[in-house]
Amino acid sequence: MANRMSAAGIAMFYGASDVETTVAETAKLGDKVASVGRFVTDEASWVVDLDKIPETPSIFDEPNRHKRRPLRFLHRFREDIGKPVERDGREHIEYVPTQIVTEYLRLIYRLPQTDNPPLNGLVFTSSKTGGQNIALFVPNEDCLDQDEHPETVGLHLVLEAAHAHDLSWPVKAGPARPIDDPGRKPPH
Repeated sequence: MANRMSAAGIAMFYGASDVETTVAETAKLGDKVASVGRFVTDEASWVVDLDKIPETPSIFDEPNRHKRRPLRFLHRFREDIGKPVERDGREHIEYVPTQIVTEYLRLIYRLPQTDNPPLNGLVFTSSKTGGQNIALFVPNEDCLDQDEHPETVGLHLVLEAAHAHDLSWPVKAGPARPIDDPGRKPPH
């Protein structure tokens, strides 16, 4: 299935910073329960936080004028991934521009540090709740249970906790709370 950042057949991990966003991004109308998990990376990872892109400098800002095109591109990319897309069969076409940029970042782009590490993912605002989403360039086989040991080299996600989330309890739009927020408990 095609997704905002990945074409059909290219596996990535899609997550969110809070339960409300997780459920809003994944649950379908009529679902009664959603499985929600908290994952941690097993090593340091590099992500582009599209919510922290600097403002585009003015054309009159001579020392920073050279940053205008790349920053305008990133701002437009952020806008494109923030647009809601209906799953009506056209998403395969509407997702193509963001998938191409993501593939470039995943496969070609290297960070400017001395060892040129690869980028591991993107953080972006949810088009449904305003919470934070994350797409990590981690395939399914590199998402592990706590007692599993990786068979591959590179970044892995380890399941730290999971629970069934009752969808009959209304999810309120409002300030996002982290998945591990002790103040958020569904009714019994």
